[in-house]
Amino acid sequence: MLNRMATALFKPRILAKYLADKMYYPIMFLVLMLLISIAPFSLALKNGYAILPNEYDLIKEAISSTAGEVKIEAGKMTKSNDYMLKTQYFIYTFDSPNLSLMSTVVNITASEIEVYEYGIRINTKPHNLDNLCLNQDASAEDIFEFSYLVYNFIKETEPRVKVMFAIYTLIDELIYVVALLLIFYIVGAFINPIVRKKFRLYLIIYSLCAFYLFNALSRLVDIEVLSYVGLAYSFVIYYKALKAIVKIEVRKG
Repeated sequence: MLNRMATALFKPRILAKYLADKMYYPIMFLVLMLLISIAPFSLALKNGYAILPNEYDLIKEAISSTAGEVKIEAGKMTKSNDYMLKTQYFIYTFDSPNLSLMSTVVNITASEIEVYEYGIRINTKPHNLDNLCLNQDASAEDIFEFSYLVYNFIKETEPRVKVMFAIYTLIDELIYVVALLLIFYIVGAFINPIVRKKFRLYLIIYSLCAFYLFNALSRLVDIEVLSYVGLAYSFVIYYKALKAIVKIEVRKG
């Protein structure tokens, strides 16, 4: 696997020597690249990425900086406009969950608190927040009662949030790799139409190692442009590998 990676990165014109591989080799290579690409997410989850250690303080800051008001009295909720609170990774809504596919949403009704991950409800429990009033001038007691409840609730739900985050990330990566394979496959037919379909797929998979290595690095250091550099480099590798096969075919002719 390392030989194939090194050849793709530094000697793309001789990638053709791996066209005799059994199909399971490029498949294993692609799986390895995917694992490398999502490794930074695994580290983030292990270090508590799903819930920041200072989320409790962020909730209090969000209350003091958000215009509007929400009240829970006698088992009923009233609020002004679409009152919600936002922190770095969470959205806290009141009796109207914002089912964003890109956010973790904690929704509070008059009697329950629930959490949605990518639009799917993954936990719910009753609460006792009667006589609660949240606004920019909320009392320290109301802020504490609310913040304490929701923070402990999401901490309790954190393992489920992480599982959903991991599943979403894997599905997102698989969709992305299928799209890349398809685009490279179509483009490759124009670059060198004489290469057999199976061999073209092999070259695509080996060429994409640059993209996945740079993608992992971009996630690790949080510099998104590196993933685009990797994608461009993968295309260069693919182009050179296909052109080299053209040269081989011409020489044979």
